[in-house]
Amino acid sequence: MKPRACYYGDSVVEPGLVRSWQVSPDGLAWTFKLRDDVRWHNRPPVNGRPFTAVDVVWTIDYVKQGGALRSLWEGMAAVDTPDQHTLVLQLHEPQADFLGRMADHQNVVLPRELKDSFKNAAVGTGPYVLAEFRPAQEVVVRRNPDWKDLGENGRPLPYIDEIRSVYLNDYPAEVAAMRTGRVDFGSSFRKLDADALKQANPRLREFPDTIAAVYGLYLNLSRRPFDDVRVRKALALAIDAEEIIASEGGAGRQTGFLPVAIQDYAWPEQKVRERFRPDRARAAALLGEAGFPPGKLGFIIKTTNSFAQNTEVVQKQLQAVGIDARISVEADRNTVTILARGDYDAVWGNQSPNSFIVDRWLGSALRPGGSQNYFHLNDPKTTALSIAQGREMDPDRRRRIIDDLQDHLYDTMPFIPNISRTLYRFYPCHIRNMKPPSYSFNLEGITTAWIDPTGCDSNPNQ
Repeated sequence: MKPRACYYGDSVVEPGLVRSWQVSPDGLAWTFKLRDDVRWHNRPPVNGRPFTAVDVVWTIDYVKQGGALRSLWEGMAAVDTPDQHTLVLQLHEPQADFLGRMADHQNVVLPRELKDSFKNAAVGTGPYVLAEFRPAQEVVVRRNPDWKDLGENGRPLPYIDEIRSVYLNDYPAEVAAMRTGRVDFGSSFRKLDADALKQANPRLREFPDTIAAVYGLYLNLSRRPFDDVRVRKALALAIDAEEIIASEGGAGRQTGFLPVAIQDYAWPEQKVRERFRPDRARAAALLGEAGFPPGKLGFIIKTTNSFAQNTEVVQKQLQAVGIDARISVEADRNTVTILARGDYDAVWGNQSPNSFIVDRWLGSALRPGGSQNYFHLNDPKTTALSIAQGREMDPDRRRRIIDDLQDHLYDTMPFIPNISRTLYRFYPCHIRNMKPPSYSFNLEGITTAWIDPTGCDSNPNQ
């Protein structure tokens, strides 16, 4: 299975390695009919053997043994394979986001033959086969000649024969590579860099995307004074999202406890702006009530290079209400790593990988013992509402529970959500049919694209 579109407002799941599925009325049994025309890549040790339900069962057992992806299979009770192309998954309790978990780009099926060599070999079932891998340099994939899917013209997919992915040390290097034409397309760029790239090469095709992420101030609730709700509310009242968006060149949207891009369940932006309207006089008053007059409260905000500029804006905003916030820029590539270690007062950044899965944000992150509860949150009402929304299969009833949960999170403010970044992707005009809805992390969108040998002379906007 896979998401239908690259943009996160669309959470519809489409078939990938399965032909169809159905769920029992109680939401506890999911039956999947697998495709019978899929084979593993024709390379050792699988040598093009058929993909079957046994591969899925083995992968589930392997992943559940440990690692970050085990959360995708939480709640699994039993697995049955009536035949080699049928899979029945039994859950302990209903999971409203079960299909979303199955379609997560990280949730891939693994061939059991590679159990002891995943770090040194890569074999899949997709349109491209790994050809070369040079650590910290580049990865080369080539067209899978055994791929069965056909394009609209009836020709076998994919159309592009080879793709080279080069390793770039940091974000500035990626910007430079795009500007000089060393790469045809990059992952994503911030607005100021995107504007400069577009000005340097007007023929680049630009696709903006407000990603499903909540960037904000995450607090260690096991440390004083963050166990005091007055302090947490004061921090929220001191922080101004509009100033932070301005520091991003205007590329971003204010968001609440769910990413604003998840349109079916998140608060609308107008409500977010009303709830999170800055009021620094009230913030200072709350700090005084909690025993922190101006200059009395100080703590360290950890962040990464990617968010250092945002954090400097937040630092000034907190200073305006008498808080001595110091910044520590860590060497980690993402803030999830900092949060997972647990050694922090506060962290500015994103607490989870970008995801359209509602339960990624309102599930284990909010429950005691949850695999993503880095903040030591333990609030009975939050836990009860979190569990209830995750089990509710009816979208309308689930929406009401999620509204109640977001209201309660606002009242207790365990962390301060702030913005969802808008990032920009570019494709050169000589690559045709690279449509935004086809973008995904697994090269799915490149499958139907082709390179126009005439370059950009014929309709560069196609």
